[in-house]
Amino acid sequence: LGRGLLDAGGHIDRIPGTCVAVAESGLRTADDIVSLSRAGYHAFLVGERLVTDPDPGAALAGLIHEATQRMGQIP
Repeated sequence: LGRGLLDAGGHIDRIPGTCVAVAESGLRTADDIVSLSRAGYHAFLVGERLVTDPDPGAALAGLIHEATQRMGQIP
């Protein structure tokens, strides 16, 4: 993770529990999403990773699959 992502994980305690915590900027890999999910984030904005891929739909599907598999939610 880049410094920005590490810093984002440290800010989760500032977000009220009644709010959806959204991680943004610099998310590129399933590891980024898993780390921030474990830190307490609920949603993730993934932009550049998708717009630079020739098949953004497939890239998103792969990212979701890999992240959920690493978090033990699918076989």
